[in-house]
Parts: sequence; C-alpha cells; structure tokens
Amino acid sequence: TPWLAARYGDVAKRVEVIPNMVELAAWPPADRLRRDGRWKVLWAGSPSHSGDLEVVIPALGAFARTHPDVTIVFFGQTVKDDRIPADQIETVDFCEFEEYAFKLAAIDADVAIAPLTDIPFNRGKSNLRILQYWATGYPVIASGVGPYKESISHGVDGELCLTTAEWLGALEMTYRNDAICKRMAAAGLESVKAYDVLRNSKKV
Repeated sequence: TPWLAARYGDVAKRVEVIPNMVELAAWPPADRLRRDGRWKVLWAGSPSHSGDLEVVIPALGAFARTHPDVTIVFFGQTVKDDRIPADQIETVDFCEFEEYAFKLAAIDADVAIAPLTDIPFNRGKSNLRILQYWATGYPVIASGVGPYKESISHGVDGELCLTTAEWLGALEMTYRNDAICKRMAAAGLESVKAYDVLRNSKKV
C-alpha cells in the first residue's frame, strides 16, 4: 500500500505499490429483492477486527434502539454486546473465500459499514473491504482513517466518520432514504471500476 511504501521505502532497493483489486465480472451484486420489512446494516470481517468494531458499537446500539425495524448483521464474527438489543442482531457465519462474494451479496443489506481504529497497522491496510462493498452495490459508511479516507469521496461514493455522533448521523441520514442510498451505491460502482482486475491486467 502507499503508506507501507512510504514507511519502508528507505530500507529496500525497490518498492512498488500494487493495489488490491476485484474481478467485477465475477462479483455478484445484491439482488435488492428482500421484502422482510427490516432495514439491515452490514458489517463484514473476522474476529481479528474486534477493536475496529468498538469504534462503531455505541452508534449501532443507539441507532438500533431508536429504530426497532433495524437489524445489525455481523458477517464473519459472533457479536454479543448489551449495547445492541440481542433481537436486532443477525449473525452470518464465516465462510470459505470462494463463497464470500456470494454470501456477501445474499445478505442484501441496505448499507454496509467499515469501521477502523486509527492505529499504524490500519493505516497500512488496503481498501479491499470498501471495494468489496462497492462491487456488491452497497452504499458505504466508513471510518475516515487511512485507506478508507484516501479511497472514499465523502458525500459522493460513501460517508466518512470519526466520532460516534458522526457515525450515528450517517446511519440516520441513510435510514429509509432510498434516494441517498441509491446515489451512493451507484457512485461506488463507478469508483470500483478503477480497481477492476480485467481493466488493469494489461497495464505495465
């Protein structure tokens, strides 16, 4: 990543940045056919991201308690936290890599979130989580940290947050607002094209 290249550039003879990409032609979009009356907020990740989740848990809890029709979906990790009503949590089990894109799309969420704590490790991460959300057609709310801040145009293809108030405000703004969600999702699909494997495979 650019951050890692800058950090370790003086200890290597050659450093090149090769960004993560997705194969858009093989990435299934959410079908948008769910009619269960729920409004789903999706977080996808592994148990190693528990520290990142803490960034957004207070806002998710307040948001869920305000809107009983909201479901918080945790894909890849079981989350039990008293700050979020247990009956408003849905867990989707971790899966093999080959199944991941299809399971992500099958959740058919209304908005996807990507919280990050502002620590050196996260500043060196890539924007892959954002690319996956965009490729699935999900509007994105993310931490204004590191690769997410560098990738997302705030208010265009996503919302960037740093505080609990900002997270809660972004969730409230997208809640049941189809026009905003569709605009953000469409902009995200445009943005992810720059990271399409096939479009970039012949670049030297």
